[in-house]
Amino acid sequence: MIKKILLALVILAAFITSCEKDDKLTGGIKLICTNDNIIGANYYVYTESNYNSATKLAIKIGVVSKTTEIDDINPGNYIVYLHKAYSDEVIAVQVTAGLTRNYEIFFN
Repeated sequence: MIKKILLALVILAAFITSCEKDDKLTGGIKLICTNDNIIGANYYVYTESNYNSATKLAIKIGVVSKTTEIDDINPGNYIVYLHKAYSDEVIAVQVTAGLTRNYEIFFN
């Protein structure tokens, strides 16, 4: 009987320790518009190496609002390309696991 209780306790302890919260492996960026000219622009997020290649492939695409959060990005350096009508803006950003970094953007 004692062996069964000990076995149940060992299994319970293994189950409890396996349910610990994992650290978040991805991060994000938040684009904060400092003027309204950028709202409605398209954004494209590229890895730093991919942005400089002949065939660019964006990992995230969307439309900018007053505050735009872009989540679930692997840690590293990225380029955010903003395009609206005849205006373009390029921003270098860095993503850290478990964090969301804020970037204020201004569009001429």
